[in-house]
Amino acid sequence: AIQKLENNAQTLEQKLSNDFVDIDRNNNANFSNGRYVRNIFDKLVLNHAIRISTIDHPTKEQLQLLLATDYTN
Repeated sequence: AIQKLENNAQTLEQKLSNDFVDIDRNNNANFSNGRYVRNIFDKLVLNHAIRISTIDHPTKEQLQLLLATDYTN
């Protein structure tokens, strides 16, 4: 179970890192990185909530864990 969590964390981190690198490469003067990161976080939380809403009795871990699949860019 720990290995699965570590793999998920690495996958999520890689997805986010790739997205941030792409944004940095295409950066323009009007880009607002704070707002962009906040929007990503809000989308992660929303997708997490939608996923969790399908579970009858989610565990504390399920309620706290963001999965790589919760991230969509």
